[in-house]
Amino acid sequence: MNSLGCIEMAEMLEDPKCIRLLIVDDEPKVRTALVSWFKLRGYRVDEACNGHEAVMTCQQKEYDIVIMDIEMPRMNGIEAIECIRKDYPDLPIIILTGFLLDTSTFPSNTVSAVLSKPLRPSELERHIRQALEPVG
Repeated sequence: MNSLGCIEMAEMLEDPKCIRLLIVDDEPKVRTALVSWFKLRGYRVDEACNGHEAVMTCQQKEYDIVIMDIEMPRMNGIEAIECIRKDYPDLPIIILTGFLLDTSTFPSNTVSAVLSKPLRPSELERHIRQALEPVG
């Protein structure tokens, strides 16, 4: 995540086109729906179809937040989060999954939220904004 101060982050939340999202899901319909919705709202959005692609994409570009599915081929979301955390320990990550997860096994700083599918994009946007709000 970039090193913005509280004022810059607050201004960014007022202008969605400043927020860079990475949406990671192996279901093309889910990715397409979320990418389209957020682009229409003005966000800058990239997508990845599995955890391996997400890790590679995070190494190539800077993101403000990642939306991560869990059950995916090649590399699942938990493995991808572990890899991303090595280089970007403060990058907010929201898990969006169709499976029940025992979130008590996650370290407290691992994810900003765990949300269940199906989900309205407006609810996801609310969680994105909460995760990006300046602390203090």
